Amino acid sequence: MALILVVDDVEDNRVLLQLDLEDDGHDVLFADSGETALKQIEQHDVDLVLLDINMPGMGGLEALKCIKRNPAHENLPIIMVTANDLNTHVVQALDAGANDYITKPYSAPVLAARMRTSLRLKRALDNLRRANKRLEVMATIDSLTGLYVRRHFFELANKEVAKCL
Repeated sequence: MALILVVDDVEDNRVLLQLDLEDDGHDVLFADSGETALKQIEQHDVDLVLLDINMPGMGGLEALKCIKRNPAHENLPIIMVTANDLNTHVVQALDAGANDYITKPYSAPVLAARMRTSLRLKRALDNLRRANKRLEVMATIDSLTGLYVRRHFFELANKEVAKCL
């Protein structure tokens, strides 16, 4: 179904999440730190990230901010899965761009439902982005001639003239 990146420094947590995710038909990648997570995201077309907050080195909140800073990953769904239930961390994670926040021990059906919701939102945003690109092409290029339409031609011409002034 989807490629899920599990980011947690505790091996037992990764194994438990792997079992639950593979039972739901997902493919799973792992990272044991924020730094490793960033590398995995760059190397693989990840559909969703399950991210712990408390890790040595780059923690989950810092990794979340780094991921969301990259425009290529701004719509990548990230669900915080952590034992840390401090309200300040929940607020920080959601404000930094996390889609959801689940505390451990988690309920596998609830986690699966929240993942489905995040993945549906990602698909909708991806479809919207593709539709907008198609509309932009339709609005700027004549389908019969393959040339720019008059309005777009004049927009480009005005930009070029402005460069000369």
